[in-house]
Amino acid sequence: MKKLKMMVLFLLTLGFAIFTTSQMVKADMGPKPAIIVEFTGLEGEDYTVTFLGKSARGPYQNEDYHDLDPNPVMDFTYEDYKFVGLYWTESGNSTVSWTYYPPNPFRILVRLEDDSYYISEELERYAFRSYFYFDFNNLERGAKGSVTLVDSVQKDYDYSQEIWNFILRLIITIIVELVIAILFLYRKKLLLITIVVNTISQIILNLILSLNFHYYGELNALIIFILAEIGVLLIEGIIYALTLKDKGLFRAIIYTVVANIITFMLSFISFNHMLR
Repeated sequence: MKKLKMMVLFLLTLGFAIFTTSQMVKADMGPKPAIIVEFTGLEGEDYTVTFLGKSARGPYQNEDYHDLDPNPVMDFTYEDYKFVGLYWTESGNSTVSWTYYPPNPFRILVRLEDDSYYISEELERYAFRSYFYFDFNNLERGAKGSVTLVDSVQKDYDYSQEIWNFILRLIITIIVELVIAILFLYRKKLLLITIVVNTISQIILNLILSLNFHYYGELNALIIFILAEIGVLLIEGIIYALTLKDKGLFRAIIYTVVANIITFMLSFISFNHMLR
């Protein structure tokens, strides 16, 4: 009877995991490289932003921009850089994101209301989602109609958020697996084993996930994430099967599968949140 209950719990958990994962994958798949630029020092000013490229990409490569309202930045060229499909009209400090086929390499172009232009040095995406910081506070302003070359644009990737997300996922994973262990009637012996095993596996898993997400994007990271979770399941299954013999091998295996499916779903939800 106990084995039957554990099998039912396993099948229900597996079914819910498949349903949840399939819905999330349908909702958010495909490559979405992005350039995100934060502008400061422009309080009370209106301005136009675009990213110049050497050639347009994706849906912009036909260079048919008649559906856009005319704007002077569309006619701006600098060496072999030109307008390649999008611009934004902003007011005050703001953040601009090009999230679908951004140019690479590129230059950031800002046009102020007095018709002065500020163009960055040549930049390249350094990650799947590349963050930059364009500060006008200490920038010497040019005269009306002038073009100023700016070499002070900084990379602005937020590593602290990734570290916090990792710590949060690690804590949640350990707590969840301990609660499930109690439901399976495991006690003190599993406490230390779960903390050690999950700390090691989650560090490795999140390192692989973060590196792939950082350099290659969410689709690649998602595939690696699923494969890595399967690897973690197998490794933890072997460890728990060898160390939790007192309650039986079958219970250890079912516990491992159920605990990892549930923590996989939680991690998947967290991963899905990273993509938005």
